[in-house]
Amino acid sequence: MNSIKKNMKLTIPAFLLIFVSICVIFMPMLLPEKPSDQSLDEAYQSPSKMHFFGTDKFGRDLFIRFLHGGRISLSVGLLSVLFALAIGVPFGLLSGYKGGFVDTTMSWILNLFMAFPQFFLLLAIVAIFEPNSVWWIVIVIGALSWMDIARIVRNETLSLKEREFISACRIVGLSKKRILFRHVLPNLAVPILVYATLMVGNVILIESSLSFIGLGVQPPTPSWGNIINEGRDVLLSGWWISAFPGLAIVATVLAVNIFGEEMQRMNVIR
Repeated sequence: MNSIKKNMKLTIPAFLLIFVSICVIFMPMLLPEKPSDQSLDEAYQSPSKMHFFGTDKFGRDLFIRFLHGGRISLSVGLLSVLFALAIGVPFGLLSGYKGGFVDTTMSWILNLFMAFPQFFLLLAIVAIFEPNSVWWIVIVIGALSWMDIARIVRNETLSLKEREFISACRIVGLSKKRILFRHVLPNLAVPILVYATLMVGNVILIESSLSFIGLGVQPPTPSWGNIINEGRDVLLSGWWISAFPGLAIVATVLAVNIFGEEMQRMNVIR
């Protein structure tokens, strides 16, 4: 713990992530306004004491929409990664531990999925099926993001199963299930958690990109991506509409990436 406190590259992004998360989760509960509340008389007002982040063309308070949009964007990032882990980790474990024909077949399947450009495939699926809820976005992104983590888990499992302590487990007669979940999986905690952290930032960018082009979270539900889209036609006269969610995406993704890379370097999870 002391080493974490002394390492500013780890504590600063961690503090920023915690601060942003607390704000977007709890602050909307304390504010009486809703993100859909309109007041056309207050349209396109610049940031002020009344409206910290200004208002949009419908007079909606952008600070309120920013907080609710952040809750959506961060939730999509976290839940999509959890969904990807739920697919990728068991896939990689089974492939790496079984070996032989099973590993060859599953590796072929994995390579087949990885051969498709992820973002373009995502665009095609979203455009065809037109998911109209946040949960659909989570499922689609998660279902197309599991391959890298499966590959990492497979490679680590191939290495771990040849270690002496795993051989000892086989000799004493432990079941394969017990070996996998009690001895192999705990030793994969570091690479899994580090890569999952980095994935959150990537998924936030993907969700924001989809929302920006109108294929992600649909208005009037706010997300950082579609708020930026709403301000793209008035970048000069209404710069604040796109500026604040854009800066939030940059800061959040940068903090996630720095935190994940520093955590990997320090191996603080062990």
